[in-house]
Amino acid sequence: MSQCNNTEWITGKLKNITTKGIDEENFEPVSTKLLNISEKSVYFKKEDVDLAVDVLKKMVPLISNVSVNITLLSINNMINTPEKILVEAEQFNRSVNRMLDIIETIPEQIPLEEQSVTALYSNLGIGAAKVEKDTFNGLTYAVSYGTNEIEARTEIHQDSDSNVDDTMDFISLPKSLLKHMKDEELLNLSRISMVSLRDDKLYRVTQI
Repeated sequence: MSQCNNTEWITGKLKNITTKGIDEENFEPVSTKLLNISEKSVYFKKEDVDLAVDVLKKMVPLISNVSVNITLLSINNMINTPEKILVEAEQFNRSVNRMLDIIETIPEQIPLEEQSVTALYSNLGIGAAKVEKDTFNGLTYAVSYGTNEIEARTEIHQDSDSNVDDTMDFISLPKSLLKHMKDEELLNLSRISMVSLRDDKLYRVTQI
């Protein structure tokens, strides 16, 4: 029987990962295993989504610059899970809500060695930028998932008045943003993080 018809191996491998646990020493091989499994997400059952999200949740605190791309690519692949299965997984254990929480957490966890960092995949994009409170001049985050004629790309500009290509969707944060924040919020502010999803599939599932 082909792997396409017999998907028990997917559940088995995910259970094996969760049983063995995840730490800094085995993070890279585990993340590679999850990536390979996620490539078959079109065959996932609700239990597989739930197990994969459990694995991701354990991986997020250990994310580094090296591993973040593998982790994000696994999530990107998991978004390809049929919507019907995602609905079942959400009703089963709020798995889609938990996936969204993970997606939103990752930009907060990425080590920022440069002024900004972006990553873009077929279903999602993320960005994070350092914030210097005394020199903040606004921020613009732009993304295009591309077409046959246009290359996919994402950008962060360190001001709110940048000229963005009209093929890109973007959000601009004004330089007055920090003036509306409380003192305790400013004390903890060191970065601004952004998340973009190609469509509203995950959010739609959580509303059913």
